[in-house]
Amino acid sequence: HAHATGLPFLDYLLEDPQRSVLLGRGRIVPVAAPHAGRFALHKLAVHSLRSPADDAKRAKDLVQATALLEALAEDADVLLDGAAEAMTKQLRAKARSGERRVLRTLQGNTAAARVLEGIAA
Repeated sequence: HAHATGLPFLDYLLEDPQRSVLLGRGRIVPVAAPHAGRFALHKLAVHSLRSPADDAKRAKDLVQATALLEALAEDADVLLDGAAEAMTKQLRAKARSGERRVLRTLQGNTAAARVLEGIAA
């Protein structure tokens, strides 16, 4: 009796998927995964859309966004730049509340902070 709820801004998340493979026992399955930069920024927006009663999921969204932002900023900042440029005004507005909280967590990761500060502009 469970039901799925569509995520807002799903079109942004699913645009420009990355081709990869899933390794299993005795087989390799090709998959399309969300663009890593878009996934990180989408997590910021989803955080702001969740109700305060869903605090555990809100916290998880920020932890995941922070981890992705830090990892991508080190070696693949071009993915973050492209994802930030592709954001709509509505998505950018929703991501701002998560962005402010993640900036406090990043403390010193200037590459990730630079991308996030670009969202607020």
